[in-house]
This record gives sequence, C-alpha cells and structure tokens, in this order.
Amino acid sequence: MADSFKEIVLLGGLHRMSDYNFRIVKSLLSEELNLKGREHAQYDRISFTDLMVEKFKNDAGLEKLITICKKIPDLESTADHLRKEKAKLLNKKSQSHNESATGQNILTMDEDLQLESEMDMPMSNKPKMKHVPYEPSEENGYQTECKEIVVLKVTEPFIYDVKEPQKVIIHATVATEEEFFRVKIFDMAFKDMFIPKNVLSISHYVGQDGFLEISNISTVSFIRAEQGWNISSTLVQRANATPKIEHILSLSEGKHVNGSFTVLKKTVRGECIFYEIQDNTGKMEVMVCGRLASIYCEEGDKLYLTGFAVSSSEGGCQLRSVLHSHLRVIKPQKSNDETTQP
Repeated sequence: MADSFKEIVLLGGLHRMSDYNFRIVKSLLSEELNLKGREHAQYDRISFTDLMVEKFKNDAGLEKLITICKKIPDLESTADHLRKEKAKLLNKKSQSHNESATGQNILTMDEDLQLESEMDMPMSNKPKMKHVPYEPSEENGYQTECKEIVVLKVTEPFIYDVKEPQKVIIHATVATEEEFFRVKIFDMAFKDMFIPKNVLSISHYVGQDGFLEISNISTVSFIRAEQGWNISSTLVQRANATPKIEHILSLSEGKHVNGSFTVLKKTVRGECIFYEIQDNTGKMEVMVCGRLASIYCEEGDKLYLTGFAVSSSEGGCQLRSVLHSHLRVIKPQKSNDETTQP
C-alpha cells in the first residue's frame, strides 16, 4: 500500500506539475519536512517524493499534497486527479478486504452504538451484493443532482464554535442501497428531517473532506419512512461499526473516524487531554482540545468519537479533535453488587 501511495504522489502529482509549481509545493512543505533555508532546492521530484514517504508514513504525504494543490489555481486539476487515484486505490483495498476471510477483523459492531440514534434495518430480500464497502463513500465539489438516502444514525445538534453560538451542526450517517456516507448538517431547518429510518432526497450539497455538507443552499425533501426500502443489513452494520485500531493506523492523514473506544489512560498536557485507547488489534492515542476538553471523562469510560481526524504525532498516529468533532462519554454500567452497597 505504501508503494502505491508513493506512485500516486510522484506520477499523479509531482510529475504532472510545472517546475515553477513544483518549487511552490517544495517551499510550502519545507517547514514540515525540516528543510532549512534553500535546502529544498536541492531535491528533484524523485528525491522529494522519497522525503515525503519518510515523513508521512501513512500515505506518503498524498493527503497533504492534495490539500496544497487545492489552494493553487494552476493545480486544482491535479488535486482532482490525485483524489480520484486515491479513491481507486482505497476502493481496490476495500475489495481485497471484502474477499479476504479475515475481513471481519477490520470492523466490529459495538453495543454501545445503540446509545446513538440509530435504526434497526430489515434484511434485504434482494440477492447479496457482490461488494459491500467498508469505508464511507466520498464526493467532491458542489452536487446538484438528487440523491435518495435513508438516515441511519444522527447526533444531537451541538455548537461547534463557542465564540459564535449560532454555529450549530449535526452529524449523520446515511446510506443508499449500495453505499453509505457521512453527512454534516449546518442548517437546523432540516434537523427534523434527519431522523433515523426517514428516506430523504438531497441535492445542492457540497462534498468536502469525506463528508456531504448540507447548508442553507441545499435542498432536502422528505420522501417516506423506511417502509419498502431494501437495504443490506451488512451495509448497515459496516456503516455503524467501530473500526479496529490496526485499520485506523493504516488510514491516510486527514481521514475522519467514528467509533466507540474504552479509555485505558488519561493524561492532561496544557489545555489538551490525551486518552490512550486499545482493542485486540493495537493501541493508539486520542488528543482532545478546545471545547471538547471540558467534557469529563476518566479511565474505564468509553469515548464515542464522531469526526475525529487521523493525524501524525511524535509517537506515531493519533486521532485528533477538529472543529466539527463530537464527543460523548459513556460510563460503564455498575454491577448489582456495586449498586446495593451502602
């Protein structure tokens, strides 16, 4: 997988751009790559790719390159090309997991997800789909065509910018008959439509950073409740599942993760809180800062994370809270013996 990311960065990205734009990219990345002065001028496209592979071990810096290209007018088409190549690669990876007998090790259902607003979808009577995705599908840019979706799960509305209390968001997971999506709803006029089991039609939304964004320019129409909607139970399970930590560690930087994890250790550093989480495939760190750092959580509790970003740190890979992240703390249930003691 690492070699595939490297190939996309070099042949699909750096090789396609002019010398001038390549110099811009090198300059913008020089600080993160610890290149001092005009040191970056010594690197050609091949050696610079090797440097990116060494620095960004998750995806050879592909997501970082896409972000930079989007900001440079001459490189917008390159950013689109890189996104498409990345999607092809991840889809191929997902298909190989689906065909593997060990595919169940990637995702696991968690009973605590029932605490979220979610639905119990009926088993489809249709023949089994050849390929049920493990990952949410992504779209990029302004989308005007109607998409018919069923709502699987939603969070409560919450303020994501404490300085501007009118800035409210809802996270939702929705699905078609063949794929599922992560959604951000910014216009609370639509909140009563995004209820589990509702079938909706959405259009004029924006696909960005792995989410479909519904705002005041979007169109959302109620079609019906879930009656008559055939959807694979496997698709619903994968849309609502918590990813295994070993799978999260394989994701590229900037990907977003939802899931429920038990806290093994809690450390406070400055204004941020660091939680160590673990499952049967590994352990990793969750960094919580800003408004979410005020939410009380202790060791043994479960964190239900929504929209946390995969990031690199000195210790490796971590999940980090970002502007639109949501966090719930799930307290462990006390046993009968504990509740009856004076």
